[in-house]
Amino acid sequence: MACLKLQAIHEARLFEEERRLQGQDSGIAKDIADEIVSFSHTVLKDVRRLEALYEKVIQFCFTRYVGAPWVKEGDDSMALKDTRAALESAFPISGLRSLFGLTPRERFRHLEELSCIVLGIRIFNSLVGSGTALCLPDPKNLLTLHSPDLPLSIEQEIEEGEKQIQELVKILLHSPVLLAKAGSETAEQDLALISAQHIYMTQLNAYRRALLTAFLHTRHHLKEAVSECSSEIVGVGEQLNSQPYTSRDDVFPKFSRIAVSYRKAFQENEKLCSLNCLVAFLASLAGEHTLDVASNVESACRRVHGIFASVGQGDQEECRGVRSAENAEKERDDSEVERPDGEPPREFDGKFELGGNCAWCLAKYAALVPADRSIAAISYGGDAYAFSTLRGAKEFAQHPDRLLSDIRQQIRRQPALIHLLNLDRLYPR
Repeated sequence: MACLKLQAIHEARLFEEERRLQGQDSGIAKDIADEIVSFSHTVLKDVRRLEALYEKVIQFCFTRYVGAPWVKEGDDSMALKDTRAALESAFPISGLRSLFGLTPRERFRHLEELSCIVLGIRIFNSLVGSGTALCLPDPKNLLTLHSPDLPLSIEQEIEEGEKQIQELVKILLHSPVLLAKAGSETAEQDLALISAQHIYMTQLNAYRRALLTAFLHTRHHLKEAVSECSSEIVGVGEQLNSQPYTSRDDVFPKFSRIAVSYRKAFQENEKLCSLNCLVAFLASLAGEHTLDVASNVESACRRVHGIFASVGQGDQEECRGVRSAENAEKERDDSEVERPDGEPPREFDGKFELGGNCAWCLAKYAALVPADRSIAAISYGGDAYAFSTLRGAKEFAQHPDRLLSDIRQQIRRQPALIHLLNLDRLYPR
Protein backbone atom coordinates (compact mmCIF):
# COMPACT_ATOMS: atom_id res chain seq x y z
CA MET A 1 0.00 0.00 0.00
CA ALA A 2 2.86 2.35 0.74
CA CYS A 3 4.24 1.84 -2.78
CA LEU A 4 0.84 2.45 -4.35
CA LYS A 5 0.38 5.59 -2.27
CA LEU A 6 3.81 6.84 -3.32
CA GLN A 7 3.09 6.17 -6.98
CA ALA A 8 -0.45 7.59 -6.97
CA ILE A 9 0.37 10.79 -5.07
CA HIS A 10 3.58 11.44 -7.02
CA GLU A 11 1.93 10.95 -10.41
CA ALA A 12 -1.06 13.07 -9.39
CA ARG A 13 1.25 15.88 -8.28
CA LEU A 14 3.22 15.63 -11.53
CA PHE A 15 -0.01 15.76 -13.55
CA GLU A 16 -1.14 18.86 -11.65
CA GLU A 17 2.14 20.64 -12.40
CA GLU A 18 1.97 19.75 -16.10
CA ARG A 19 -1.63 20.91 -16.35
CA ARG A 20 -0.74 24.18 -14.64
CA LEU A 21 2.07 24.82 -17.12
CA GLN A 22 -0.13 23.96 -20.09
CA GLY A 23 -2.86 26.28 -18.84
CA GLN A 24 -0.72 29.40 -19.16
CA ASP A 25 -1.81 30.14 -22.73
CA SER A 26 -4.84 32.37 -22.78
CA GLY A 27 -8.01 30.90 -24.26
CA ILE A 28 -9.30 34.45 -24.72
CA ALA A 29 -6.67 35.06 -27.40
CA LYS A 30 -8.01 32.11 -29.39
CA ASP A 31 -11.54 33.54 -29.26
CA ILE A 32 -10.30 36.95 -30.43
CA ALA A 33 -8.34 35.33 -33.26
CA ASP A 34 -11.48 33.53 -34.41
CA GLU A 35 -13.31 36.86 -34.57
CA ILE A 36 -10.52 38.45 -36.61
CA VAL A 37 -10.30 35.53 -39.02
CA SER A 38 -14.07 35.51 -39.57
CA PHE A 39 -14.30 39.21 -40.59
CA SER A 40 -15.51 39.75 -44.15
CA HIS A 41 -13.98 42.00 -46.81
CA THR A 42 -16.74 44.57 -46.36
CA VAL A 43 -15.00 45.83 -43.23
CA LEU A 44 -12.38 47.46 -45.46
CA LYS A 45 -14.99 49.91 -46.72
CA ASP A 46 -15.91 51.16 -43.23
CA VAL A 47 -13.26 53.15 -41.34
CA ARG A 48 -14.87 52.58 -37.94
CA ARG A 49 -15.13 48.85 -38.45
CA LEU A 50 -11.54 48.82 -39.70
CA GLU A 51 -10.39 50.62 -36.55
CA ALA A 52 -12.40 48.20 -34.43
CA LEU A 53 -10.73 45.30 -36.21
CA TYR A 54 -7.31 46.81 -35.54
CA GLU A 55 -8.21 47.08 -31.86
CA LYS A 56 -9.03 43.38 -31.98
CA VAL A 57 -5.55 42.68 -33.34
CA ILE A 58 -4.05 44.72 -30.49
CA GLN A 59 -6.16 42.79 -27.99
CA PHE A 60 -5.02 39.51 -29.52
CA CYS A 61 -1.32 40.42 -29.26
CA PHE A 62 -1.91 41.56 -25.68
CA THR A 63 -3.94 38.58 -24.46
CA ARG A 64 -1.77 36.05 -26.31
CA TYR A 65 0.72 36.15 -23.44
CA VAL A 66 -1.48 37.41 -20.63
CA GLY A 67 -0.91 34.17 -18.71
CA ALA A 68 2.82 34.04 -19.41
CA PRO A 69 5.14 33.43 -16.43
CA TRP A 70 6.87 36.81 -16.80
CA VAL A 71 3.58 38.75 -16.51
CA LYS A 72 2.85 40.25 -13.10
CA GLU A 73 -0.47 41.40 -11.71
CA GLY A 74 -1.14 45.09 -12.17
CA ASP A 75 0.88 45.40 -15.38
CA ASP A 76 -2.11 45.20 -17.74
CA SER A 77 -2.43 48.88 -18.62
CA MET A 78 1.28 49.38 -19.24
CA ALA A 79 1.54 46.09 -21.13
CA LEU A 80 -1.36 47.12 -23.36
CA LYS A 81 0.32 50.46 -24.04
CA ASP A 82 3.57 48.67 -24.91
CA THR A 83 1.73 46.25 -27.18
CA ARG A 84 -0.04 49.05 -29.03
CA ALA A 85 3.20 50.93 -29.66
CA ALA A 86 5.01 47.80 -30.84
CA LEU A 87 2.17 46.75 -33.14
CA GLU A 88 1.86 50.20 -34.71
CA SER A 89 5.57 50.14 -35.54
CA ALA A 90 5.42 46.66 -37.02
CA PHE A 91 1.93 46.41 -38.47
CA PRO A 92 0.06 49.69 -39.07
CA ILE A 93 -3.67 49.70 -39.66
CA SER A 94 -3.13 49.79 -43.41
CA GLY A 95 -1.62 46.32 -43.17
CA LEU A 96 -5.06 44.85 -42.53
CA ARG A 97 -5.71 44.91 -46.27
CA SER A 98 -2.97 42.35 -46.84
CA LEU A 99 -4.42 40.20 -44.06
CA PHE A 100 -7.68 39.74 -45.94
CA GLY A 101 -5.85 38.45 -48.98
CA LEU A 102 -5.07 35.26 -47.06
CA THR A 103 -7.07 32.13 -46.35
CA PRO A 104 -8.52 31.75 -42.82
CA ARG A 105 -5.76 29.34 -41.80
CA GLU A 106 -3.07 31.64 -43.18
CA ARG A 107 -4.65 34.59 -41.36
CA PHE A 108 -4.40 32.75 -38.07
CA ARG A 109 -0.76 31.84 -38.69
CA HIS A 110 -0.07 35.45 -39.61
CA LEU A 111 -1.62 36.61 -36.33
CA GLU A 112 0.47 34.13 -34.35
CA GLU A 113 3.65 35.31 -36.06
CA LEU A 114 2.61 38.93 -35.57
CA SER A 115 2.14 38.37 -31.83
CA CYS A 116 5.68 36.91 -31.64
CA ILE A 117 7.12 39.90 -33.50
CA VAL A 118 5.30 42.35 -31.22
CA LEU A 119 6.53 40.53 -28.12
CA GLY A 120 10.07 40.46 -29.55
CA ILE A 121 9.96 44.23 -30.12
CA ARG A 122 8.74 44.78 -26.56
CA ILE A 123 11.50 42.57 -25.15
CA PHE A 124 14.17 44.27 -27.24
CA ASN A 125 13.02 47.79 -26.33
CA SER A 126 12.77 46.87 -22.66
CA LEU A 127 16.17 45.19 -22.34
CA VAL A 128 18.15 47.72 -24.39
CA GLY A 129 16.62 50.65 -22.48
CA SER A 130 14.49 52.28 -25.15
CA GLY A 131 12.12 53.83 -22.62
CA THR A 132 9.11 51.54 -22.90
CA ALA A 133 6.15 51.84 -20.54
CA LEU A 134 6.79 48.42 -18.99
CA CYS A 135 10.15 46.89 -18.15
CA LEU A 136 10.08 43.17 -18.90
CA PRO A 137 12.29 40.97 -16.69
CA ASP A 138 15.74 40.04 -17.93
CA PRO A 139 15.93 36.27 -18.61
CA LYS A 140 19.54 36.22 -17.38
CA ASN A 141 18.23 36.65 -13.83
CA LEU A 142 16.53 33.25 -14.10
CA LEU A 143 19.89 31.51 -13.93
CA THR A 144 20.45 32.72 -10.36
CA LEU A 145 17.07 31.64 -8.98
CA HIS A 146 17.87 27.94 -8.54
CA SER A 147 20.39 26.56 -6.11
CA PRO A 148 23.14 24.44 -7.69
CA ASP A 149 23.18 22.31 -4.52
CA LEU A 150 19.84 20.64 -5.24
CA PRO A 151 21.18 18.07 -7.75
CA LEU A 152 23.97 17.23 -5.32
CA SER A 153 21.51 16.63 -2.50
CA ILE A 154 19.39 14.39 -4.74
CA GLU A 155 22.49 12.42 -5.73
CA GLN A 156 23.35 11.95 -2.06
CA GLU A 157 19.82 10.72 -1.34
CA ILE A 158 20.13 8.27 -4.23
CA GLU A 159 23.46 6.98 -2.92
CA GLU A 160 22.08 6.55 0.60
CA GLY A 161 19.02 4.83 -0.82
CA GLU A 162 21.21 2.46 -2.82
CA LYS A 163 23.13 1.52 0.32
CA GLN A 164 19.90 0.70 2.11
CA ILE A 165 18.67 -1.30 -0.88
CA GLN A 166 21.89 -3.31 -1.02
CA GLU A 167 21.64 -4.12 2.69
CA LEU A 168 18.11 -5.39 2.18
CA VAL A 169 19.20 -7.40 -0.87
CA LYS A 170 21.91 -9.13 1.17
CA ILE A 171 19.31 -10.27 3.69
CA LEU A 172 16.93 -11.45 0.98
CA LEU A 173 19.67 -13.42 -0.77
CA HIS A 174 20.31 -15.32 2.47
CA SER A 175 16.62 -15.93 3.12
CA PRO A 176 16.50 -19.56 1.80
CA VAL A 177 19.08 -20.75 4.33
CA LEU A 178 17.65 -18.60 7.12
CA LEU A 179 14.13 -19.95 6.62
CA ALA A 180 15.42 -23.50 6.36
CA LYS A 181 17.32 -23.18 9.64
CA ALA A 182 14.85 -21.02 11.57
CA GLY A 183 11.58 -22.13 10.01
CA SER A 184 9.55 -19.76 12.13
CA GLU A 185 6.50 -17.77 11.12
CA THR A 186 8.10 -14.65 12.58
CA ALA A 187 11.08 -15.04 10.27
CA GLU A 188 8.77 -15.27 7.27
CA GLN A 189 6.91 -12.14 8.36
CA ASP A 190 10.18 -10.29 8.88
CA LEU A 191 11.42 -11.27 5.44
CA ALA A 192 8.10 -10.21 3.90
CA LEU A 193 8.40 -6.81 5.60
CA ILE A 194 11.99 -6.44 4.42
CA SER A 195 10.96 -7.40 0.88
CA ALA A 196 8.17 -4.79 0.87
CA GLN A 197 10.58 -2.14 2.15
CA HIS A 198 13.06 -3.14 -0.55
CA ILE A 199 10.45 -2.60 -3.27
CA TYR A 200 9.45 0.74 -1.74
CA MET A 201 13.04 1.97 -1.57
CA THR A 202 13.66 0.84 -5.16
CA GLN A 203 10.62 2.76 -6.37
CA LEU A 204 11.58 5.82 -4.33
CA ASN A 205 15.07 5.83 -5.82
CA ALA A 206 13.61 5.42 -9.32
CA TYR A 207 11.58 8.60 -8.79
CA ARG A 208 14.63 10.39 -7.43
CA ARG A 209 16.65 9.46 -10.50
CA ALA A 210 13.84 10.57 -12.81
CA LEU A 211 13.57 13.94 -11.05
CA LEU A 212 17.34 14.41 -11.10
CA THR A 213 17.49 13.68 -14.84
CA ALA A 214 14.57 16.02 -15.54
CA PHE A 215 16.14 18.75 -13.39
CA LEU A 216 19.50 18.57 -15.17
CA HIS A 217 17.91 18.52 -18.63
CA THR A 218 15.59 21.42 -17.83
CA ARG A 219 18.41 23.50 -16.38
CA HIS A 220 20.43 22.87 -19.53
CA HIS A 221 17.49 23.94 -21.71
CA LEU A 222 17.08 27.08 -19.60
CA LYS A 223 20.71 28.05 -20.13
CA GLU A 224 20.39 27.44 -23.86
CA ALA A 225 17.23 29.56 -24.13
CA VAL A 226 18.73 32.45 -22.15
CA SER A 227 21.89 32.35 -24.26
CA GLU A 228 19.90 32.28 -27.49
CA CYS A 229 17.70 35.18 -26.41
CA SER A 230 20.69 37.30 -25.40
CA SER A 231 22.48 36.53 -28.67
CA GLU A 232 19.44 37.50 -30.75
CA ILE A 233 19.03 40.79 -28.85
CA VAL A 234 22.70 41.66 -29.37
CA GLY A 235 22.44 40.73 -33.06
CA VAL A 236 19.37 42.93 -33.64
CA GLY A 237 21.01 45.82 -31.80
CA GLU A 238 24.15 45.60 -33.91
CA GLN A 239 22.12 45.39 -37.10
CA LEU A 240 19.97 48.41 -36.24
CA ASN A 241 23.00 50.47 -35.23
CA SER A 242 24.87 49.67 -38.42
CA GLN A 243 21.83 49.89 -40.71
CA PRO A 244 19.25 52.44 -39.48
CA TYR A 245 16.92 51.63 -42.40
CA THR A 246 16.94 47.85 -42.11
CA SER A 247 14.28 46.00 -44.07
CA ARG A 248 11.39 44.59 -42.09
CA ASP A 249 11.83 41.26 -43.82
CA ASP A 250 15.34 41.08 -42.38
CA VAL A 251 14.68 42.19 -38.81
CA PHE A 252 11.18 40.89 -38.06
CA PRO A 253 12.19 37.19 -38.07
CA LYS A 254 14.85 38.07 -35.51
CA PHE A 255 12.28 39.76 -33.28
CA SER A 256 10.20 36.62 -33.57
CA ARG A 257 13.14 34.45 -32.51
CA ILE A 258 13.74 36.75 -29.53
CA ALA A 259 10.16 36.16 -28.41
CA VAL A 260 10.37 32.39 -28.88
CA SER A 261 13.61 32.01 -26.92
CA TYR A 262 12.40 34.45 -24.24
CA ARG A 263 9.21 32.51 -23.74
CA LYS A 264 11.08 29.20 -23.71
CA ALA A 265 13.44 30.49 -21.02
CA PHE A 266 10.58 31.39 -18.70
CA GLN A 267 8.78 28.14 -19.43
CA GLU A 268 11.89 26.15 -18.54
CA ASN A 269 12.22 28.23 -15.39
CA GLU A 270 8.63 27.34 -14.49
CA LYS A 271 9.45 23.68 -15.04
CA LEU A 272 12.44 23.98 -12.72
CA CYS A 273 10.23 25.55 -10.06
CA SER A 274 7.77 22.69 -10.46
CA LEU A 275 10.58 20.15 -10.19
CA ASN A 276 11.80 21.86 -7.02
CA CYS A 277 8.32 21.44 -5.56
CA LEU A 278 8.21 17.80 -6.62
CA VAL A 279 11.61 17.09 -5.06
CA ALA A 280 10.52 18.64 -1.77
CA PHE A 281 7.19 16.82 -1.93
CA LEU A 282 8.87 13.47 -2.61
CA ALA A 283 11.26 14.03 0.29
CA SER A 284 8.40 14.79 2.68
CA LEU A 285 6.41 11.78 1.47
CA ALA A 286 9.41 9.50 1.89
CA GLY A 287 10.05 10.98 5.33
CA GLU A 288 6.51 10.21 6.47
CA HIS A 289 6.82 6.61 5.34
CA THR A 290 10.25 6.24 6.95
CA LEU A 291 8.91 7.43 10.29
CA ASP A 292 6.06 4.92 10.07
CA VAL A 293 8.00 1.78 9.16
CA ALA A 294 11.66 2.44 9.94
CA SER A 295 11.49 0.99 13.44
CA ASN A 296 9.61 -2.10 12.24
CA VAL A 297 12.05 -2.76 9.41
CA GLU A 298 15.02 -2.18 11.70
CA SER A 299 13.59 -4.61 14.25
CA ALA A 300 12.96 -7.18 11.52
CA CYS A 301 16.54 -6.82 10.29
CA ARG A 302 17.86 -7.28 13.82
CA ARG A 303 15.77 -10.42 14.30
CA VAL A 304 16.94 -11.83 10.96
CA HIS A 305 20.54 -11.09 11.86
CA GLY A 306 19.89 -12.71 15.23
CA ILE A 307 18.68 -15.86 13.49
CA PHE A 308 21.72 -15.70 11.27
CA ALA A 309 23.99 -15.50 14.32
CA SER A 310 22.20 -18.35 16.10
CA VAL A 311 22.30 -20.96 13.36
CA GLY A 312 25.94 -21.71 14.01
CA GLN A 313 29.28 -21.03 12.44
CA GLY A 314 28.92 -23.76 9.85
CA ASP A 315 25.55 -22.49 8.71
CA GLN A 316 26.86 -18.95 8.58
CA GLU A 317 29.54 -20.13 6.23
CA GLU A 318 26.81 -21.81 4.21
CA CYS A 319 24.91 -18.52 3.97
CA ARG A 320 27.98 -16.54 3.06
CA GLY A 321 29.17 -19.18 0.67
CA VAL A 322 26.04 -19.35 -1.44
CA ARG A 323 27.25 -16.71 -3.86
CA SER A 324 30.87 -17.84 -3.96
CA ALA A 325 29.87 -21.46 -4.60
CA GLU A 326 27.59 -20.41 -7.39
CA ASN A 327 30.28 -18.20 -8.88
CA ALA A 328 32.66 -21.15 -8.91
CA GLU A 329 30.03 -23.35 -10.49
CA LYS A 330 29.20 -20.63 -12.98
CA GLU A 331 32.70 -20.84 -14.38
CA ARG A 332 31.90 -24.28 -15.74
CA ASP A 333 30.36 -24.74 -19.11
CA ASP A 334 26.87 -23.22 -18.83
CA SER A 335 25.57 -25.54 -21.50
CA GLU A 336 24.13 -27.67 -18.71
CA VAL A 337 21.42 -25.02 -18.28
CA GLU A 338 18.83 -26.27 -20.73
CA ARG A 339 16.78 -23.49 -22.22
CA PRO A 340 13.05 -24.10 -22.58
CA ASP A 341 13.12 -22.68 -26.09
CA GLY A 342 16.06 -24.85 -27.05
CA GLU A 343 18.19 -21.81 -27.86
CA PRO A 344 21.97 -22.22 -27.66
CA PRO A 345 23.91 -20.16 -25.12
CA ARG A 346 24.75 -16.76 -26.50
CA GLU A 347 25.56 -13.27 -25.34
CA PHE A 348 22.31 -11.31 -25.09
CA ASP A 349 22.43 -7.87 -26.69
CA GLY A 350 18.84 -6.69 -26.17
CA LYS A 351 16.61 -5.83 -23.25
CA PHE A 352 15.79 -8.23 -20.45
CA GLU A 353 12.34 -8.66 -19.02
CA LEU A 354 11.60 -7.49 -15.47
CA GLY A 355 13.87 -4.49 -15.84
CA GLY A 356 17.01 -6.63 -15.88
CA ASN A 357 16.31 -7.99 -12.39
CA CYS A 358 16.69 -11.62 -11.40
CA ALA A 359 13.53 -13.53 -12.33
CA TRP A 360 14.16 -16.22 -9.71
CA CYS A 361 14.58 -13.78 -6.79
CA LEU A 362 11.44 -11.96 -7.87
CA ALA A 363 9.46 -15.20 -8.02
CA LYS A 364 10.75 -16.52 -4.71
CA TYR A 365 11.05 -13.44 -2.50
CA ALA A 366 9.52 -10.49 -4.43
CA ALA A 367 13.01 -8.99 -4.34
CA LEU A 368 14.40 -6.77 -7.10
CA VAL A 369 17.92 -8.16 -7.24
CA PRO A 370 20.04 -6.97 -10.19
CA ALA A 371 20.92 -9.82 -12.52
CA ASP A 372 24.44 -11.04 -13.11
CA ARG A 373 25.14 -10.48 -16.80
CA SER A 374 27.84 -13.16 -16.80
CA ILE A 375 25.15 -15.80 -16.21
CA ALA A 376 23.53 -16.87 -19.46
CA ALA A 377 20.07 -15.43 -20.04
CA ILE A 378 17.15 -17.72 -20.83
CA SER A 379 14.63 -17.02 -23.55
CA TYR A 380 11.08 -18.20 -23.00
CA GLY A 381 7.92 -17.19 -24.79
CA GLY A 382 9.83 -14.67 -26.87
CA ASP A 383 11.16 -12.84 -23.78
CA ALA A 384 14.64 -12.95 -22.24
CA TYR A 385 15.07 -13.42 -18.50
CA ALA A 386 18.25 -12.77 -16.53
CA PHE A 387 19.39 -14.20 -13.21
CA SER A 388 21.64 -13.38 -10.28
CA THR A 389 22.45 -17.01 -9.44
CA LEU A 390 23.13 -20.12 -11.48
CA ARG A 391 20.77 -22.01 -9.19
CA GLY A 392 17.95 -19.65 -10.17
CA ALA A 393 18.73 -20.04 -13.87
CA LYS A 394 18.65 -23.84 -13.58
CA GLU A 395 15.35 -23.85 -11.71
CA PHE A 396 13.80 -21.48 -14.25
CA ALA A 397 15.02 -23.67 -17.11
CA GLN A 398 13.39 -26.71 -15.49
CA HIS A 399 10.09 -25.09 -14.46
CA PRO A 400 9.60 -21.81 -16.37
CA ASP A 401 5.79 -21.81 -16.20
CA ARG A 402 5.79 -22.35 -12.46
CA LEU A 403 8.23 -19.52 -11.79
CA LEU A 404 6.40 -17.16 -14.13
CA SER A 405 3.20 -17.99 -12.28
CA ASP A 406 4.97 -17.18 -9.00
CA ILE A 407 6.10 -13.86 -10.49
CA ARG A 408 2.52 -13.00 -11.43
CA GLN A 409 1.40 -13.78 -7.88
CA GLN A 410 4.11 -11.54 -6.45
CA ILE A 411 3.00 -8.75 -8.78
CA ARG A 412 -0.60 -9.14 -7.63
CA ARG A 413 0.58 -8.82 -4.03
CA GLN A 414 2.77 -5.82 -4.88
CA PRO A 415 1.08 -3.88 -7.74
CA ALA A 416 3.83 -1.26 -7.57
CA LEU A 417 6.04 -3.79 -9.36
CA ILE A 418 4.03 -3.16 -12.53
CA HIS A 419 5.35 0.39 -12.60
CA LEU A 420 8.87 -0.48 -11.52
CA LEU A 421 9.32 -3.30 -14.03
CA ASN A 422 7.63 -1.53 -16.98
CA LEU A 423 4.91 -4.16 -17.25
CA ASP A 424 2.08 -1.73 -18.05
CA ARG A 425 1.51 -3.46 -21.38
CA LEU A 426 0.66 -6.70 -19.54
CA TYR A 427 -1.39 -5.03 -16.80
CA PRO A 428 -3.24 -2.10 -18.41
CA ARG A 429 -5.03 0.30 -16.12
